[in-house]
Amino acid sequence: MENARSKYFWMIYVTFAESMA
Repeated sequence: MENARSKYFWMIYVTFAESMA
């Protein structure tokens, strides 16, 4: 469960970073 949550959070983080860049 922790892995899934971490993966989801990482995905959002990467998307946000790309959107800002």
